[in-house]
Amino acid sequence: MTAPAILSKSASNAAPLFEARNITVTFGGLTAVKDISLAVRPGEILGLIGPNGAGKTTLFNALTGFVTPSSGQVMLAGRDITKLPPQARARLGMARTFQVERPFEDLSVLENVLVAAFLHHSGRQAENRAYAVLERVGLSDRATQPAAELNLARRRRLELAKVLALEPKLLFLDESIAGLNPPAQAEMVGLIRELADSGLGIVMVEHIMHVIMGLSHHIICMAFGELLAEGDPETVAHHPDVIRAYLGEDDD
Repeated sequence: MTAPAILSKSASNAAPLFEARNITVTFGGLTAVKDISLAVRPGEILGLIGPNGAGKTTLFNALTGFVTPSSGQVMLAGRDITKLPPQARARLGMARTFQVERPFEDLSVLENVLVAAFLHHSGRQAENRAYAVLERVGLSDRATQPAAELNLARRRRLELAKVLALEPKLLFLDESIAGLNPPAQAEMVGLIRELADSGLGIVMVEHIMHVIMGLSHHIICMAFGELLAEGDPETVAHHPDVIRAYLGEDDD
């Protein structure tokens, strides 16, 4: 396992950029997420893990405004955003990627990013912003290429470029690395580290354990919708309940 990232002293002492307090989500009589709390500081990467069916996706959607919590509170920079829709959150500095890429396939790579850049800019400013973001994610040489022609690794970078064009303070990454070959994984890991080093707060769900353990400063592990364990990657990786959740009970 790659050595986990080290949070800078200034970031570790900073006030939380984002907080979720006692989030519970129920659907009818089913409790999908129960009483989960977390916090993310500028420059911090929070990893969310758990076996299939743990409730990670539901929690992720509740944190990003695609599901309204049944109870609890979501705060961004001290502001209650619990009931705000995703588009309002984007204006305040929150952005997310999706597990399945959603490019506008009939548009060029640049035009895809321009759509997002127009949230805060217009005309030449928006175009300059879009080019700068493409340069940052390594897609500037593909600016005029139709998005439909991109391979998986470049589609993931385009998805990231689109959310970076929104100029977020907080980024939610939903399996941005899964399915990539090892060189593409390494490139994406490096890019995510650079984003955190620049001061972005990041929450990520990822099933490749050595990746999320190596990237994250703090890990939350869920099982059956509840908090199973949390702490630094080393602590969580060796927690007996986490080991049982992934590997099952030892019959010996």
